[in-house]
Amino acid sequence: MSEGDGPPLVFLAFRHNRIVSLEAERLRDDLVSRGVVAYRAMDDPRPGDSLPAKIERWIERADGVVLFWSSQGSESPAVRSEYEIAKRLGRKICLVKYRGVSPPSDWTETEWIEIHGVRKVAPSRVRGPPIIFVHPAWSRFADSVAAFARQARAERQPRR
Repeated sequence: MSEGDGPPLVFLAFRHNRIVSLEAERLRDDLVSRGVVAYRAMDDPRPGDSLPAKIERWIERADGVVLFWSSQGSESPAVRSEYEIAKRLGRKICLVKYRGVSPPSDWTETEWIEIHGVRKVAPSRVRGPPIIFVHPAWSRFADSVAAFARQARAERQPRR
């Protein structure tokens, strides 16, 4: 899917918990509106291959990986595996780091996007997901990730 003339494609790697899952879903929707295809592991419900095999295939097809590095994500073997697959395949990685969480110990880049201040969460008074109030900086965050996706696509395109 990433080869050819289609839109840039990014894989969203994150630990599935209520807050980060909602943020990843919101980012996916915002990226689509900016001309970027964003894929989450849960977006492929077809039976067949194991989830790790599907994830590796999607990372292989992606132009880049957006890594949500929360406190739970940084301790998740699945998120760590997605990070390692992206590195092994030479995919560009956009690190979305949460406040108080250090980047991966082998992170060699000097930049990342820090997400504190971008979102505000109010606990829901009823059962169900928390309510997310979108901070005005969210749009800049989504723009930055879309720019990352376009840059990752440009770097993967063969020179003509």
